[in-house]
Amino acid sequence: MDGQDVIGHLMDVEREAASLLSDAQKEADRRKTVQSEASSRSFKEAYERFIADQELRLAEGKAEIDRVRDEELAV
Repeated sequence: MDGQDVIGHLMDVEREAASLLSDAQKEADRRKTVQSEASSRSFKEAYERFIADQELRLAEGKAEIDRVRDEELAV
């Protein structure tokens, strides 16, 4: 191989490496997006369950307080 062939080959290798790096970055970005969306969905579902549970506990607590108050007023 003469000098120009070596330089040409190295340039081809550099282009291939740049292409592989670009493809890897695109795949990493895609995976991060998928995981981010899944995490957001999971958090939202857990948050909504937590809020629903807290609202139920609040309603039950208020009902108990109202019941006790009504009993005390009835006496």
